[in-house]
Amino acid sequence: MSLSIAQERAAVFMSEGMSQAETSRRINKTTQTVYRWTKLETFTDRVRELRTNATHEAMETLRGNVNNAVEVIVKIAREGAVIEEESSTRLQFNAARWVAERVLAPAVSDERPSGAKRARESAVELERLTEDDRKDMVTRGTVPLPNIKEEDTESNGHTSPDYK
Repeated sequence: MSLSIAQERAAVFMSEGMSQAETSRRINKTTQTVYRWTKLETFTDRVRELRTNATHEAMETLRGNVNNAVEVIVKIAREGAVIEEESSTRLQFNAARWVAERVLAPAVSDERPSGAKRARESAVELERLTEDDRKDMVTRGTVPLPNIKEEDTESNGHTSPDYK
């Protein structure tokens, strides 16, 4: 069974995270009608398909911009910029780091150092990579993570990562 035009519009709205009530107002149907549609397998399959497509498109956009993100991180690290709390440099750095982490290291290890130390170490490691290596990492969805050993633990409880 294919969806009607109203059902397709509702599926699009709901795949974008819109509530049933808001969706019903947008397509000029009752909330009960939209609720009934959400019980139809063809409707829920379409919503799921639209969400999946949107996720894939977003990841492709991120993958296409990961080199730009890495360049921003490396530039900030190279300049040794002091990143003020409300500065545009902080916003750029955080956005670039977010993209790089989502694309290059989807599975983040709990053992990684945190905060500024992790950012500096990541920037140094990413700077060492060639563009071909970065593209390969994007394709594989991996990034070299620190290999933290028990003997690397400093007296203050922090660890010194050993990148492999």
